[in-house]
Amino acid sequence: MKLIILIAAIIFLGFLSPIDVGAQKGSKTYTVPDEFSFQYPSNWKLQEKENRFTTIDASLKYGNNVVQMVFEGGNISDIGNPTDDEILNLLKAQIEKKDDGKVFESGMDKNAINNRTTPYVIGTYTIKPVFGGPFQMVVLATAVHVNDNELVLARYIAEQNDFDKYLPKVKQVIKSISPLGNNTQETS
Repeated sequence: MKLIILIAAIIFLGFLSPIDVGAQKGSKTYTVPDEFSFQYPSNWKLQEKENRFTTIDASLKYGNNVVQMVFEGGNISDIGNPTDDEILNLLKAQIEKKDDGKVFESGMDKNAINNRTTPYVIGTYTIKPVFGGPFQMVVLATAVHVNDNELVLARYIAEQNDFDKYLPKVKQVIKSISPLGNNTQETS
């Protein structure tokens, strides 16, 4: 009888404790000086990329690099002031030039962030390490306008089996990209 009560108490306490401790930790905000900010889960690791070898502003990683996000902001005139259709075609071309790169889905009509369309592409490609077998990767690449002159390219990369698992959280991070001094304005 004592064993049954003990098992019942363990099960009851199991329902009271959170399934994912990280879910209760909330979020943090990262600001790229003079450019943009975004919110991310506080249990994800942020790495600022401030060096002369890259144009990447920040990267996020979760777990053992299961989730990887990269943020690269800049002035849209630096890439020739392309239209959203041209940006969409550039994103598609980046995926298609990868090893076994294929565009799975693309468009501009799913979300609007900061009252602007957000071209996006979801595609697959293969990574072939020196040792071991190939990895089948999925990438979501999107271009978020933070104002008329600034654009943030955000990329989310995961193995095929993990991509959909983290996609809802990644979409929240992307939707939080906003110009400094403004609240994110989004529509679906």
